Amino acid sequence: AFLACAILYAAFSEPRFPRHSPAIALSYTVGLAVFMVSTTLTPFRFQALFSNRYSRSLADSSYGIYLVHMVVIAYVARLLTPPTDGTLHAALVWLAIVVPISVATGYLSAEYFERPIRRRAHRYAESRREAKAAAAQVKT
Repeated sequence: AFLACAILYAAFSEPRFPRHSPAIALSYTVGLAVFMVSTTLTPFRFQALFSNRYSRSLADSSYGIYLVHMVVIAYVARLLTPPTDGTLHAALVWLAIVVPISVATGYLSAEYFERPIRRRAHRYAESRREAKAAAAQVKT
């Protein structure tokens, strides 16, 4: 799927085509959907890449990564001025800078903010549930 997107990008990235072609966006979305469905329907040994401890940790951190990635991109653009000429080299430079920073920041956010807040919320919900059950028993 990703290879198909790269081929489409290379094919349609000439100056006569718009840079943000709907065909590229649609092919990426369709390719991602096909990849997800095919991964779901494969035998477990092929799914192991996506069900190990590291993949689950990355998935658990994905919301934090999503929240922080645009901030990282803005700071990288302002402070480091990586290439912006639209070439494959420029894209790889941006990926090499932005992805590790975003993943590390998202992981730290999940580890030290999101998980403790979720644990506290679950404990609070459980205590409220127990209090309601105790109150219901007292009434009967």
